[in-house]
Amino acid sequence: MKLLDTNHARNTFLAGLFAVIPLAVTGYLIYLVEANTAEITRQVFGRYVPLVGAIIVLMLVYLLGMIVRSVFGKWILRTIDRIITRIPVLKELYNAWKQISFTPGGGEGIYAKVVLIPAGGAQRTKLLGFTSGVVCAPGSTMLPVFVPNVPNPILGRIYFVDQADVVETPLSTDEAFKILLSSANYVPYEITQQMPAVR
Repeated sequence: MKLLDTNHARNTFLAGLFAVIPLAVTGYLIYLVEANTAEITRQVFGRYVPLVGAIIVLMLVYLLGMIVRSVFGKWILRTIDRIITRIPVLKELYNAWKQISFTPGGGEGIYAKVVLIPAGGAQRTKLLGFTSGVVCAPGSTMLPVFVPNVPNPILGRIYFVDQADVVETPLSTDEAFKILLSSANYVPYEITQQMPAVR
């Protein structure tokens, strides 16, 4: 019972930590931009205008998202990728990070592909998961699939599934996370169309 409580406390703490890190980083960025734009707003408007920094941060993040999703942005990311993988010390660290990183819209890491796998022995019941699409070892047909918990997708289980039983979906990683975070209150058209075809 004590071990169970310890695991629960650790998992809950880690879930809270993963939730607070992006919020803390975003808040700090807004604070920095707000502090640096305070004088500019005084000069332009004659007085301090609050939340200008927050608006600038949101616009910059949106602009960055547009660039990353564009053809030019993807070319830049591929170029940076090639450069980093040629640097001796950084190469190993970068490759290790790519294996575990969450890259929405990208093709690296465990979140590269959204798939459906059988739930235990039941072929008609499927679990939603993520996979890199890379087999466990040369000559193997087993794929590692991460099946997240709901509504906390940070935690989950790793299954090793034969490629023949893995059904790749047309969903993006972002869409899959919407399903998980909404506890399936949001289910996109693509998944509902594919489910009847799954055998």
